[in-house]
Amino acid sequence: MRARSFVLPGLAAVVVLCGPLLGYAVGARPKGGGAFKSHHVYRLDYLVSVTEAGKGASTSKYTMNVEENERGELRAGANVPLSSSSSTSPRQDVGLLLRCQLERAGEDLILHQSTELSGTDDRADQGPRTIRKVTMNDDAVATLGTPTVIASVEEPATRARYEVTVTATKLR
Repeated sequence: MRARSFVLPGLAAVVVLCGPLLGYAVGARPKGGGAFKSHHVYRLDYLVSVTEAGKGASTSKYTMNVEENERGELRAGANVPLSSSSSTSPRQDVGLLLRCQLERAGEDLILHQSTELSGTDDRADQGPRTIRKVTMNDDAVATLGTPTVIASVEEPATRARYEVTVTATKLR
């Protein structure tokens, strides 16, 4: 009997925890009981374009899936030493950080977005590195299936232009 009562709660925990991975609907029961409230999952396809003075644009693509009313985060980059003068030099994360929380507004989505792009001057052998960073925090309305520019900024020191575009697709 004990083995059976242990197995069934364990099996229930597996179904509850793995249900969204297996394709079951994601839902939250409102306080006080009642019916489940359906939540949707959206794929966010990002295009990050960088145009430097005298050079063509370079564009990178990133994708993350985010559940409605939840937060997603994507990081890509490196952890670099700030100086080459010693083996115990402090280090800094550089690259791309995308954070997004989304909610529905009728047929559209409201994206609460934070983007950080950073990089070094690639001169570690000549003393301390310079870290260049652009941070954008914004809110945007995105129509499903339509590319939406959510941020565009020019960095003052290098005159490089950064543009972040997102296309949202409803998965479930």
